[in-house]
Amino acid sequence: NAMEVVNDATSGIPVPATKVPDVSIIRSSVIIAMTMLLKAHLKSLYGLTEEKCSKFVTGKKSAIGDKPAVKRDMKPISWSRLHFATAPVLTTDDIHVQKATFLGVWNEDGLTAEPEEDLV
Repeated sequence: NAMEVVNDATSGIPVPATKVPDVSIIRSSVIIAMTMLLKAHLKSLYGLTEEKCSKFVTGKKSAIGDKPAVKRDMKPISWSRLHFATAPVLTTDDIHVQKATFLGVWNEDGLTAEPEEDLV
């Protein structure tokens, strides 16, 4: 029974050679999920809608002028929904947990309540 080590010098977790997970894909899923959670956090923090974000063009004047976004609260981002944002992926169980977590974050993207647009 051939065994290989996950291609990460720090983990050293032996797994069957036929089922070696691609750790770089799992790491990428952590980064993408972090980006999605950061986006949701910033939208909430500044009261931005998806529509306002998608219409933004750097350097272009908007109909309401250059009114800066104002923080609604000083709540720091929480990584509690994404355990591997602050902990390493070390085992195959960790990989399965991260896959499920990523799919949850991916499926929830855009489903949070949007703040009302200020039409001033």
